[in-house]
Amino acid sequence: MSTLLIVGAVTVAVGAGVVYYGYKKGVFKKKPKSVKQISNLEIKKINGTLSFMDVVGWFKKLSLDSQKDTPFVALADKFEEMFTTYFKTENMIVYPPLPGDTFNGPDNKRLLLGVYDEKADEINKALLIIADAFDEKTLEILGNESLVVLS
Repeated sequence: MSTLLIVGAVTVAVGAGVVYYGYKKGVFKKKPKSVKQISNLEIKKINGTLSFMDVVGWFKKLSLDSQKDTPFVALADKFEEMFTTYFKTENMIVYPPLPGDTFNGPDNKRLLLGVYDEKADEINKALLIIADAFDEKTLEILGNESLVVLS
């Protein structure tokens, strides 16, 4: 009984020492989030309605690696605030500097098509589409979500 008590006390002491050492060395500190801009962002303006077939066509022309690339569609206006909710990342992903009128015009609809590279922890391909409207299929895919991961 006393041997078991001694072993238990030693175990607690060693565990406390490991935790103390870890805190002292900063092992348990949260890494500060770094800010990464979307690379290779293209902007396309469409006079009229965006067809979901155009969305599919853009993704089909890319050479995606299913092991690391995650294609997604997002409402462009809400993308920056929603990104970390959908992807496990230590980074904050933001738009690069954009022309001043990109998010102006309350009647315009904006959709971001992108490919998130999980290994590099960045968006390596993206297309920001500005259109007058989205077709029914695009609205159906988005549903009530601001960001949808495609498979």
